[in-house]
Amino acid sequence: DMANVFQYVPAVDQGENPTVNSHFSFKRYPTNVFIYPRSDKAIKGELRHLIHDGIAKSRYLNATDDPMESVWVVDLLRIGDSLLYCDSLLDSLRKLRGNRMDGLHLILLDYSDIGDWSRDYYEYTYNTFDSYSTNCTKLLAAMIGADNVTLSRRTHTYNRTYTCFFRDPECHGCQFLSDEDLHYCYSDDAPFQERLGDVFEFRKRNISQYVSGGSVKKAFYPVRSDLLEKINDAMSNRSLYDPIDLVRNIDVIHFWNVGETDPYANLRSRVSEALLSLRSLANIHAVARKHGYSKNQGRNYVADEYVTTLLSSKMVVVCQRDEWEGHYRLMEALISGAMVLTDPMVYLPSGFKNGKNIIVYHSINDLKEKVIYFASNDNLRITIAQKGRELALSRHRSFHYMEDYVFNDGMALSSPFLDDFGDLALKVVY
Repeated sequence: DMANVFQYVPAVDQGENPTVNSHFSFKRYPTNVFIYPRSDKAIKGELRHLIHDGIAKSRYLNATDDPMESVWVVDLLRIGDSLLYCDSLLDSLRKLRGNRMDGLHLILLDYSDIGDWSRDYYEYTYNTFDSYSTNCTKLLAAMIGADNVTLSRRTHTYNRTYTCFFRDPECHGCQFLSDEDLHYCYSDDAPFQERLGDVFEFRKRNISQYVSGGSVKKAFYPVRSDLLEKINDAMSNRSLYDPIDLVRNIDVIHFWNVGETDPYANLRSRVSEALLSLRSLANIHAVARKHGYSKNQGRNYVADEYVTTLLSSKMVVVCQRDEWEGHYRLMEALISGAMVLTDPMVYLPSGFKNGKNIIVYHSINDLKEKVIYFASNDNLRITIAQKGRELALSRHRSFHYMEDYVFNDGMALSSPFLDDFGDLALKVVY
């Protein structure tokens, strides 16, 4: 391995001529990474599944307590209030490094939801947050140079909403009805892409002057190593190696309860209702309910019930929240060996292609038709499931992501393609 110290080969395939940014000298192997914020509290969420796990599992990275001779990886979501994180970061930089800013590279990771809603302790819109991020990166760029500031953000769209979208044309004023009444306004043929939101073209915005590569990168959710280990343990107990070989008795599942009370899960509830209707319509063994833990507990612990159910399902349907996209469920489903069906995302994770290694459904009726089709086409379903699992494990582990962030500014994962809507282009907001 030491022979390759100056010839880093990234874990993510970047084509025939992978490039590595010049601000890394590779004088030391592996590269030291200083994780910020520092906390004695339990390590959870992306701080655990992406940052700590990714560094621990990479042979090219090493977590260090030394803030000087290291790359800084900053979890913005866990610094504190989304509109105050910059002050805390700047204070810590000055305290820990003094005037020695030469050679410092900052990797800022933002996994906040950033929807257009109000919260009890503050209110903000996407534009407010974007303006604050611009001001913060401007200060950081003045301190260490724009080429040394990398920002990757989960959310690259706004105005995404599915509330009162599935309504019949005659249902004028559905927006004024209660959630219970909205149930009767849904239209199963309503095309999802009309509500995916508006795309921010960061290269055309002021923030492009203050971050490396002239743009904000897209942040995705990696494969959770704790779930993968549980799946591997379950397979070992069954004396099998590949989950693809399992006999599965559930045709399709969506891990969401019908009628779940959640202000940002209108679409998820409709998907669960649609799948359950297939029991009588097409004799499909469909399941729609949560298994194991949920919310914060589910994002940090793995229930045996959840693993067992994943490995018992031929198809897993996943669905975004109403006002933002991106979640752990996608990779969780893919590594289980089930064929995965997802609602449209503006950005699919790198390498995923509808019909090849994942299936995208574009309306409620489209979902039902595709489930019925694949329920009777086992060979094609298994082929797609296998390719999806292989891609998730070969390019979307936590260490793949962290190596790409550190050595390539997140470029290998930050240029996903729009889903195949043909001429139905999304509106780009400058």
